[in-house]
Amino acid sequence: VDETARDAKELMNNVIQPMTIRLEKSLDELDATISEFGVAAQSANTLMVNADGTLSRIDGQIVRDLELAVIDMRAMLQSVNRLTEEIERNPSVFLSGKDRERIKVPQ
Repeated sequence: VDETARDAKELMNNVIQPMTIRLEKSLDELDATISEFGVAAQSANTLMVNADGTLSRIDGQIVRDLELAVIDMRAMLQSVNRLTEEIERNPSVFLSGKDRERIKVPQ
């Protein structure tokens, strides 16, 4: 019985106690890691919220820029149409840069 008690005490001192100390240290490190992960996750969340807001503003600006571009293109097309109609009515203006001469016929 004494020998068994000594073996158990030796096992406790040489194996179980060092394992317990290492396990406690590992658990402390795990707690710290989890805490750091929580901070990193919160930072990532804040970054994503900010990025989402920025992307929404950019998307809105792109849509507005496209709307303005379409408005400008419509105005340009109307100008080109007016120019085309004028050339069809009076091609000499386009060719010579001068309005065609009008001859008055006496009555």
